[in-house]
Amino acid sequence: MSAKRRTEPGSRSAPRRAESSAPPSRRGSSLALRAADKAGEYELVHPPAARARAEDLEEVHQMIDADEIEIAVDELRWLLTGCTDFLEAHQLLGELALADGDARLARAHFGYAFDIGLGALPSDDWSGKLPFRLPGNRSFLTAAKGLAHCLNEIGQPDRGRAVALRLLRFDPSDPLRVTAWIAQLPPEGTVLTVLDEPDDEDDDAESGSCGA
Repeated sequence: MSAKRRTEPGSRSAPRRAESSAPPSRRGSSLALRAADKAGEYELVHPPAARARAEDLEEVHQMIDADEIEIAVDELRWLLTGCTDFLEAHQLLGELALADGDARLARAHFGYAFDIGLGALPSDDWSGKLPFRLPGNRSFLTAAKGLAHCLNEIGQPDRGRAVALRLLRFDPSDPLRVTAWIAQLPPEGTVLTVLDEPDDEDDDAESGSCGA
């Protein structure tokens, strides 16, 4: 399969759905919250430009399944040019970078995806739940676990633990087996020596927002 350059997918944009029963985001995130059927549970609503790229993302999954990794990466980067807050694209780029052994680049993509999702929440101490069973939450929660893993890999296990514990608060049912992962971390406060560059976000993780 070869990568194709399609016309801007905004014309396939789904209509906006009402978010009246959900709290507002705290910093104008391009994502929003939608109240779920169960009290206290919410689902992330991704921006129209990201939802309009669902068909393109399915092609990316087909490329990955066919082991066409370089083409998939190129396609994901192209998708981000029209919607830099495309959370699932960052999550997939993080997964591909991690599989390629680049934990710092993976951390940058996972970290940006995590921050996009946090931006949709009304406050840092928000106590609502984001169950993994709701489709809109899956890429965010998966990116959170990826970020925790990468932080541990680059010698920051305490930061990784903090992200993992926050993930557990979002979904205490623990479908991603975060509790078992935390149990394998070194004791809290362990100082690790990392012979690597300083702790700066990788410039390869696109930043910005999504258009309509």
